[in-house]
Amino acid sequence: MTSLPIPGAIYFLVAYLDRALRIPKIETYFCVGHNAAEKAWYFQEAESFVKSGPLSVADAPGNSDCLCLAGEHVGDGLLDWDGLVKELAENKAMQDQGRSLSERH
Repeated sequence: MTSLPIPGAIYFLVAYLDRALRIPKIETYFCVGHNAAEKAWYFQEAESFVKSGPLSVADAPGNSDCLCLAGEHVGDGLLDWDGLVKELAENKAMQDQGRSLSERH
């Protein structure tokens, strides 16, 4: 992700379950917002969002349904819709060529 998150927008955390980066695991989050004093961004798990509605930034710290990321780590694996589509398309293209994402530079 190259820009700052937008509160209320959907984001995806992509991790891979294998070393060859062939088996993606995708988690869905809603951006709760930014706490400037803590220099942290909060993201609420999708299941919690659907079940209970959006959390406020004030309720997010320490909530087990939230992911807290320091400002400098927001771009580490956190993708918006376009980023998710690009990641999966690139993964598929490399697998179609018999390569894995671990070969990506």
